[in-house]
Amino acid sequence: MSAQEAAADFTAALNAVDAFWRGHWSQFSNTAYSPPRIVGLYDSNTKRLTCGTEVLGQNAWYCPSGDYLAFDATFMRTFYSYGDAFIYLASAHEFAHAIQNRLGQYNKQNMELQADCLAGAALAGAQRDGLIVAEKGDQQELYNTLKALGDASYTRGANHGSGNDRVAHYNLGVQNGVGRCLKL
Repeated sequence: MSAQEAAADFTAALNAVDAFWRGHWSQFSNTAYSPPRIVGLYDSNTKRLTCGTEVLGQNAWYCPSGDYLAFDATFMRTFYSYGDAFIYLASAHEFAHAIQNRLGQYNKQNMELQADCLAGAALAGAQRDGLIVAEKGDQQELYNTLKALGDASYTRGANHGSGNDRVAHYNLGVQNGVGRCLKL
């Protein structure tokens, strides 16, 4: 896949996840919906992006103090090798952190696994709403990526859960929706 196709997938993923939350927000909150700011791709090797006092490295991020999403280009290219579904997963997972923050659940002990659950719920919901169309093999790409992302060094140790934990929580969201994820 070309860089242009990857960029188009990235834009489509962020737009679909935003549209899902915009369309369903009132089911979970009585506040007005507002999306996080999208910084988008950046190169952590040449640009110092900060969130409060923390310098963001090679990963995908939600910054609560700045209320923005940012995605390191090297990180995204590395895991893009698992398939284009990774772009949708990373977008939905980081967007889920913004949703957690808006709902007052951002500092929960299991916020990363809850974000995986919310990502599954949002992507499944976006598919049901006709905002995205799953391609053959996407589900396997997502599972392979989640397994690879389980508690690797760039996820800061044991805060994201094992690969199996991540797959299980993602599936919980796909099968049961946002309401179940919010009970975690």
